[in-house]
Amino acid sequence: MMDKLGKDYTRKVYYLKDDKVPEEITDPREEGKFFAESTYVVDINSSTHRYMICWMGRKLAGDERAKTTLAMDELCGGILTSNMTRIQVRKGHETEELLRFFPGGFVILDEARVSMDALEAKLSENGLMFRVQAPYGSAARCIE
Repeated sequence: MMDKLGKDYTRKVYYLKDDKVPEEITDPREEGKFFAESTYVVDINSSTHRYMICWMGRKLAGDERAKTTLAMDELCGGILTSNMTRIQVRKGHETEELLRFFPGGFVILDEARVSMDALEAKLSENGLMFRVQAPYGSAARCIE
């Protein structure tokens, strides 16, 4: 899938607030954590190609999907070229190519996005339901 990147690339992850407003995730505690009720864009950019992957934790209606397209338009300045690929991925259908961009793990938290401080407080109080996605072909595909 992502064979056009080359060796040097950058990766940014954006949370789409209300499925439309991109907010870059900068908190290192949130690295590789995706909330199942939320939508994200993983923007992988190299000198030769750019991949924008819209990860949808919940099923989106047609108008909500259209908002994700507008959010990706905003991230790329509305410029679409032949050196850009956009992909939509639903929760549980992550490919090995996508998972390799998260070497520390790809964790799906079964709730709507909250701050990491709130998440850590909740975890210490009650525990938490989550899944760790392993690459296809590995011994453990999903741990619950």
